Amino acid sequence: VGLLIGAVRGIGLSPLPRIDPLGLGLVAAGLVAFMVLIGTLGFIFAAAALFACAARGFGSRRLLRDLAAGLGLGLLCQIGFTYGLGLDLPWGVLSPLE
Repeated sequence: VGLLIGAVRGIGLSPLPRIDPLGLGLVAAGLVAFMVLIGTLGFIFAAAALFACAARGFGSRRLLRDLAAGLGLGLLCQIGFTYGLGLDLPWGVLSPLE
């Protein structure tokens, strides 16, 4: 009840955070790139592109490190889903390794 009264009176409310349009655009571009690349390059490379775009959108300046981290996480997810859960994610250009 106290929270409701405080909300109505405007007590304890912090101002809304400022949205960075460039960061938001980079994350959105990463999602679009993921959707475009997953069918051709496969999950691992699409996930790396998404990770790099999202990291850049949140302020990272190290593209190669972000791509390497995205490749590693994408590979772990690919292996975990394919062999651990039995769910096939697209291998794309790496399909001969399947």
